[in-house]
Amino acid sequence: MMIVLVFASAIAVFLASMFSHRWRSVWLTLAGIVFVLSVGIVTLNYSHHFGMKKVTTTSSKVIYSATSKQALPVILYQPVGTSGKDDVYLYNQQPNQKQPSHTQASEQTQNQLRRVNGDQVRLVTKETRWQYANGWSRLLFAGSGMDNKLVKRVNTFYYPSYYVKVSTKQMKQLAQRMPKQKTGANKAAADSSLNGKQSQLMKVKAQMLKQALK
Repeated sequence: MMIVLVFASAIAVFLASMFSHRWRSVWLTLAGIVFVLSVGIVTLNYSHHFGMKKVTTTSSKVIYSATSKQALPVILYQPVGTSGKDDVYLYNQQPNQKQPSHTQASEQTQNQLRRVNGDQVRLVTKETRWQYANGWSRLLFAGSGMDNKLVKRVNTFYYPSYYVKVSTKQMKQLAQRMPKQKTGANKAAADSSLNGKQSQLMKVKAQMLKQALK
């Protein structure tokens, strides 16, 4: 509504200045005031998020290693920059996913790793976004593009303590250096019905990975 009002008042100012009429100055003043006020409110919405509020949501889901097809206990990441703060992490949302999912590469996104006991991998995502403060704000600023704008996103990965953090470059090198695992062993590691054996097998593979990375 405010964006429409900005354009409408601008047109009104132009039309009022074009015609000679005894009320010309009155209409010009009124249209000018409306234009200045509407521009000011729109500017406040963009610069100070006037009429908006921060809303935080948290979601949690079970995920799998990006190398789940090979049944390897790997935390796979793609380095971005040199600080390590902007690294992109790759993971599977399904055990047999063809192409891995990845975290977002943006200045609003922060990734964290947590080591836990157990064998389950979990991703907790906490997002803070701007949303309309009320129905009146929704009406005023409809079409502004500010609704649901991301403020901050924190991805926290909970990996078993024995998982090995490996870059995509290292993974390519490991694929050439590591001995191929028997198909039967891979199937056993991927079989959720063999939880105890799977855990032991994955820990053995983790030790092999650490040795190969030295």
